[in-house]
Amino acid sequence: MQNLESITYNTKDIYVAAYLISLGCNKYTLTKTDRQFLFSFHDNDDQNQIEYYVSQYWDDDIKVSPKQLFNGFKELKFRMYGGEARP
Repeated sequence: MQNLESITYNTKDIYVAAYLISLGCNKYTLTKTDRQFLFSFHDNDDQNQIEYYVSQYWDDDIKVSPKQLFNGFKELKFRMYGGEARP
């Protein structure tokens, strides 16, 4: 039986968020709090793929092209300071 409950991973680290976006984690919300931004990623995968990706990031075991990583970073910066890049 599949888990239909959404799993949310929250971070204030823009680099972790950019990495997740570069891997295709496109279901996320951006919330501004005082002087910081909170990135909330939503995962419907019963194997909790986002937690696995974050573990790879902190273990320095990432396999993503620099171009994908920079594009994820640029997307976040645009959403943070220039408006919403996604509807």
